[in-house]
Amino acid sequence: DNYRGSRTAPGESSSGAGGNREKIWSMIWNMEGPNRLKYFMWRLAHNSLVLRSNLSGRGMKIDPRCLLCNYAWEDGGHVFLRCKHVKVVWRCAGLVEDLRVQLTNCHDAKEVVSTILSKDDGV
Repeated sequence: DNYRGSRTAPGESSSGAGGNREKIWSMIWNMEGPNRLKYFMWRLAHNSLVLRSNLSGRGMKIDPRCLLCNYAWEDGGHVFLRCKHVKVVWRCAGLVEDLRVQLTNCHDAKEVVSTILSKDDGV
């Protein structure tokens, strides 16, 4: 998966001095919606959601494979975009397949969140 385990690069702070980094945090905290959604998007962008790959990477003795399909490494890219069961959810919810494919090509979690937030059609 493209953004498996992506974290802040060495020498970078999570708050970052770059305009792009500040832009995404501003987009998250200024978006319309409940605070829990903003917090979720912030955690997604930081790759800090409680996912099996993150728990395994932090030393927990846990099988990092997806509980739904038992196939792939359960990171954000898999659990939200690539798992065969998630693809069904995208279709049933009427979400655009082209967007799902576009998001799977993102290089890291911040790029996924930035892509979602930059959509004009309210995805």
